[in-house]
Amino acid sequence: MPSYADETQKRAAPRMIFNRAVIVHGLRLLKRVLHNKYGSEFDARLDELLGVKADMTGDESKIIAAHAMSEISKVISRIALLTRQNDPAYEMLPSRDYIVGDGWVEFRVEHAYDQYRKYCAMIRDTPLFDSLEVFSHALNSYTPCVDRLCVASDLRRDDSTERIVRLDLRRLAKEGVQSFRS
Repeated sequence: MPSYADETQKRAAPRMIFNRAVIVHGLRLLKRVLHNKYGSEFDARLDELLGVKADMTGDESKIIAAHAMSEISKVISRIALLTRQNDPAYEMLPSRDYIVGDGWVEFRVEHAYDQYRKYCAMIRDTPLFDSLEVFSHALNSYTPCVDRLCVASDLRRDDSTERIVRLDLRRLAKEGVQSFRS
């Protein structure tokens, strides 16, 4: 199992254990079914596969850790990607839609979610959050979120009442989130 010193892998461990159990169970079931029909013809290969799944280490665990990122982190990562896009249909503009400061980033939640949905539609991907309300709720309990109101944000220059949040860049990096264009 992954190192429990890494917080991201520590949170992903229960899901990794479940996934591995499903794989091992499936291989054992396959082995039994094939054994009933073909005898021991496939036993050696299936035992080899079972051994690989039992000894997953190094690179494979890193790949699993990357895919074990929380849904909210995946969405924030995609929003960060949009800050580096040049397509006016869904790009996020600095100083208007988001601001990167010293160790933090603030962004307009509604606008970021709208741009995220547009981008998902363009690439024909299913959004991970069905609505703005669900996305906002997820942000409320998101560890890298250090300010959920940002009353004094520079993004409020236009007297906007739109929700703005501040995220800690160091914590985002620990979550595996891509960087925002500064």
